[in-house]
Amino acid sequence: MDEQTRLSATEHKIEAKANVVDKVNKILDSKERRVKFVENQKVQALVFDKKPKK
Repeated sequence: MDEQTRLSATEHKIEAKANVVDKVNKILDSKERRVKFVENQKVQALVFDKKPKK
């Protein structure tokens, strides 16, 4: 029974870490998309001679 309890606890820890990794990856992806968007806005401002929006 003790071995099964430890195995169950280990599975819970692995699942929790996987959830954290997924959340961190989601945050990093959103930041990457934001950087691309801002760069695109700057390029459009230069090309079309407009002021970039803040």
